[in-house]
Formats: sequence, C-alpha cells, structure tokens
Amino acid sequence: MKPPKISVIIPAYNTKKTIAKTINSVLNQTFRNFELLIVNDGSTDNTLNMIKQFKDKRIKIFNQKNQGSYTARNLGIQKSKGKILAFTDSDCIPEKNWLEEGIKSLKKDKNCHIVGGKVNVFAKNAKNPKAIELFDKITYLNQKKYIKKFNFAATANLMTYRKIIMDVGPFNKKLFSGGDNEWCQRAYKKGYKLKYSKRAIVNHPARENLHEIYKKFTRINRGIYRLYFKDLNCRRFILHNIDFICSQKNKTKEILLKKGLKHKLGLFFLLSLETITKLLQNCYLRIEDKFKKQNQ
Repeated sequence: MKPPKISVIIPAYNTKKTIAKTINSVLNQTFRNFELLIVNDGSTDNTLNMIKQFKDKRIKIFNQKNQGSYTARNLGIQKSKGKILAFTDSDCIPEKNWLEEGIKSLKKDKNCHIVGGKVNVFAKNAKNPKAIELFDKITYLNQKKYIKKFNFAATANLMTYRKIIMDVGPFNKKLFSGGDNEWCQRAYKKGYKLKYSKRAIVNHPARENLHEIYKKFTRINRGIYRLYFKDLNCRRFILHNIDFICSQKNKTKEILLKKGLKHKLGLFFLLSLETITKLLQNCYLRIEDKFKKQNQ
C-alpha cells in the first residue's frame, strides 16, 4: 500500500463539542489521499470517545499526557508518513477543497515552501453576532498580515513539506502559545519562503465572551514575553497588535451600530477593547524593560 501524500495533524484537548465537526470536514475533502492523525493531549472530557466513534481507516489516534499542543503536533509529525504535512486545530472546520488548494499553492511556485491559508473567523449567529465575536473576527487570525508583515503562519491553517520540518526541526515543546511563530521564524532564517493562500480556507469559531478573549491575549503575549523579548520582530508584532486594536475602535463602533446592538453592549465592547489594549501595552513595556537590562 502506497503511503499517503498528505498527513493532516490535529492536536486535541477537551474539545468534545467541536472535534466531530472538525473530523467530518477533513474526511469530506475533495483530495482523498491523506491520513488524519489526531493526538489526544490528555483530555479530561469526552474528547477521546468522540474521536473513537469514527471508523474511517485514514484516522490514526495517539494519546499523551497533557503537555501542550506543540508537543502533540510533534508526536503527530513523528508518526506521520506523508510528504506534505497539514496542520489545523480541533475546533476548526476546513472547507472541502482545503487540502486541494493548499497543494496547488505549494506546487505552483517552486520558491514556496510553507503555505498559510486563510482563516475565516465566524460567529455562531452570522446575522446577529455578539460584540465580542465581532471583535475576535476583526482582530484575530489574519494570516495574510501574519505572513506579509511577520513571516509566520498560524497552525490553524499551515502546510509544508516533511523535508522542511526535518531540516528546521520540530515545534518548541516548551511553548504553550506562539510555537507556530517561533517555528516559522526558524524556517525563515534558513531561507524558506512563506506564501498566503486565500483559497485554502479553514473556518474558526469566534470567541464568545470577554473571559475567552482575555485568556487568549494573556496566553499569546505571555508566550511572546517568555521566548522573544530579545527579538525585535516580536516586539514590533506586539506594537502592531496595540496599534491595530486602537485603530479598530471607531470601525467596530460603526459595525455595532449597523448591527443594531444595544448601546450598553456596545459600551461594554469598547471598554473591553481598552482593557485588552492596556494588557498588550503592559506586556510590551515589560519586554522593553527586560531588553534594555540585557543590553546594559
């Protein structure tokens, strides 16, 4: 039996509510020659049982103690057989032609080594989204900007050749956030080129409340702070986040008014923008302070 052309790798941790949709969307791809490796990262809910309900021969399940998504991805890489590796998350829903379009993007340009596909952040109720969902949609997972400005692609939608991962090395297992950024920076320094694909699409649910947004920003920027305080490009990334969120305040206010959301909800949303901006500013100031001390 010939080995699969593509290995799709998905880490899963306590995603019993979303993992079935993710698996179904991968199994229904127009491109058929693939294996699906799901690494259960020590889930404590019903995630593993949900995965086991699928009997498709292309699915391979692996278990590990809870060590983080990047360690789970590394295990998937070790167990995979495909020449091309495709990454997404256990709450994502890839479009039917996701793999097909990703392969096209990789092969169309000989100088393309890594593809970051479009991530469409969606609200549960598209006609009446929550204020926080609108914020997440506007500010989160903009792959095109990630690639063009910061030379990285999020693992929610990333494809590359096995030989490149073997050369660059695995994801940093110490990281619980920002491992995709760190890996792509290593690849970029080795001369590998990233390309954005607007046709290789993965859908990602928006955060629904301020607590989820706060957790996301804290996790992301803590990861940046711990690993990249010496990296000028990373410091620019945080500043970009601050500037971008600030620039969205008037725009999101207009959207809220157009959507007919209540004034109290709109005010709450704008206050949440201020809170998150302050979190990012504090993170940046910490990094700058440590950076200066290291260079004294």
